[in-house]
Amino acid sequence: MKPSTDADSTQEYQICRWLLAYQQQDCLNSLKQLEQKYTFLVHRVIQALPEAAAGEPQRITALAMHFFREACATYDFNSTFAYFALSYVYQQLKGFLSASESQCCDQRQYQSFRLAEEDTKILQQLLRSLDERISPKLPAERHNLRQLDTVGLLKVYQQNPTTEVRNLVVQRNLGLVHREAHRLLGQCQEGFDDLVQVGAIGLIRAIERFDLSRGHAFSSFAVPYIRGEIQHHCAIKVQHYGCPARG
Repeated sequence: MKPSTDADSTQEYQICRWLLAYQQQDCLNSLKQLEQKYTFLVHRVIQALPEAAAGEPQRITALAMHFFREACATYDFNSTFAYFALSYVYQQLKGFLSASESQCCDQRQYQSFRLAEEDTKILQQLLRSLDERISPKLPAERHNLRQLDTVGLLKVYQQNPTTEVRNLVVQRNLGLVHREAHRLLGQCQEGFDDLVQVGAIGLIRAIERFDLSRGHAFSSFAVPYIRGEIQHHCAIKVQHYGCPARG
């Protein structure tokens, strides 16, 4: 598996920034950046669907990009964005085309459906063809990782930095994010869930910078990053949008 680099980490951090800006502030420039970065992914999905070959190329591409924008709006930061977007666009586009072919419903009312086994295999093949770094691990490897505590996961991550291991560290330590989000809830008119998403970015930064060799507790190291990210976000809100602090 291809190891991450500092450039990869910076790029993933920027992607999170774009997603937050689009979800919270409806920033169309951020959406445009995401579309430019992942256009290749959308086209790979279209190529993987035999149903798409029979349609008008421009219309199919427009539909796929529409579903990609929906994926950006609904992404919950609990998985790798590339895999989430790939799965979402694939199943929504296939559902729409299947409904159109069978004339079961109006073209605007496509249906969501659970991924069939063959669809899952196609998605996994697509991921491997795009980049080994974002493809899911084998079930046995994933199970072994889930048995590790935070320190064990950090050791694995520092030896072989992958998005999946990093996300497991995030899941293990979301309690730190929830606590800081609750403490700082009154600093601006942001909802708890929004502050959790911002704090999770700070947690990711802490994971990237943590040095096990120094013997520090990860929680003590991560909290200032989480708190700082939320406070910075609230300060920007107050400065640019005039959101007064609560209370």
